[in-house]
Amino acid sequence: MTATHPLQQVLLHLHAGRWNAAHDLVQHDGSMLGAWLHGILHLHEGDLEDAENWYDRAARHFRSRGTLAQEIAALEAALAVSAALAVTPLTSTPPEFEERPLSMTAMPSMPTITVTYLFDPLCGWCYAAAPALKYLQGVEGIDVALAPTGLFAGAGARPMDAQFAAYAWANDQRIQQLTGQPFTQAYRDHILGAANGRFDSGPATLALTAVAQTAPTRELDALHALQHARYVEGRDNTDPAVIADVLRALGLQEAADWALAPDTALQRATAERTTTAQAMLRAVGARGVPQLVVAGKGGALQLLGGDALLGGREQLVAMVRAAAA
Repeated sequence: MTATHPLQQVLLHLHAGRWNAAHDLVQHDGSMLGAWLHGILHLHEGDLEDAENWYDRAARHFRSRGTLAQEIAALEAALAVSAALAVTPLTSTPPEFEERPLSMTAMPSMPTITVTYLFDPLCGWCYAAAPALKYLQGVEGIDVALAPTGLFAGAGARPMDAQFAAYAWANDQRIQQLTGQPFTQAYRDHILGAANGRFDSGPATLALTAVAQTAPTRELDALHALQHARYVEGRDNTDPAVIADVLRALGLQEAADWALAPDTALQRATAERTTTAQAMLRAVGARGVPQLVVAGKGGALQLLGGDALLGGREQLVAMVRAAAA
């Protein structure tokens, strides 16, 4: 029997012209797929402001979306994959950050599975995924490869004005409620409330590339430290000086110095990484972050999606192994 996703009922209402019924039903779903579908419903009715709000909650880039038909088709494909992999809804009490990985001592050795993590260092949902990534990196036979997308760098950067800050804080509070990851008052006061602030992940992405070039096994540590500096300590991780201090505290002096004085080689390496990551996003039919991608049989890319990072740890490992099989 073919598995179906609970959100398929929302789509059935939408296709049948029962918009209100679809809207009433989707409001009870707290997952990122549910947020995406909620955005599609508002897109369908022509309410672009609400649609963009829900796309942001789903960590999808609203302004680079497809047509309505393309968005519905992409969502239906994502629901089919989610159902096939037995994805469960988001829980409000996730496992603790320091939960230990599954013991693999009784399992036969197997080839290493590379999981590509598509992210942006200023993405709140990517910060929410930090505990799952730390756990996954500790599982024997699984290697997490970081792929920064540059979603909020370059043309994606913007001023941190009062309107955007208010929107970001509301979204961050929802993330905290759903995942338990803290967004402190220091972050609100010193980052969102800073005069002439910028929402620009370019400097942090450059610094992470410097770490990847000089101490590749420490890049995930660096990412988590930069996220903690921003969301918990209220330190501006768009400021190269702050970024360098964070890296030095991790013992990454060479990367810190390079990030403070980036040369053409570092800039080129960063551009190549983000271009490759964006190409992978397009290849798997995703636009927002975070995303997990696993190479399956024959090298075919399997999209697990951001929801996989926000559920149970054992289930996450099972999904990764199933996608690679």
